[in-house]
Amino acid sequence: CLQRILLKLRRYDFNLVYTPGKELIIASALSHSVNSPSEPLEIIQHIEFQVQLCVSTLPATDEKIILIREETAKDPLLQRVIHNLRKGWQKGQCPQFYNIKNDLALIDGIL
Repeated sequence: CLQRILLKLRRYDFNLVYTPGKELIIASALSHSVNSPSEPLEIIQHIEFQVQLCVSTLPATDEKIILIREETAKDPLLQRVIHNLRKGWQKGQCPQFYNIKNDLALIDGIL
């Protein structure tokens, strides 16, 4: 198994850099997840909390986050993606995002 992975990685030129766990803020936050929710509403609230936690640790200034939010609101493609997230994905709409639709979230105007 390890040999197959090494063979696949041989075609790439990369360097590994060790990062201490305490510097991986988002991964750390997600690993300290609250108890697993059981009700659908609890699941939605749980997901929103986790995403909000990730957004709050973005390495961006408040001004940059506002700019991202404004540019998202102006982008016609992202607005169609947001519409599909809210209303349900219609066949043929934004096909480049369809395969990752379950990984997308809209929090405070940021996709």
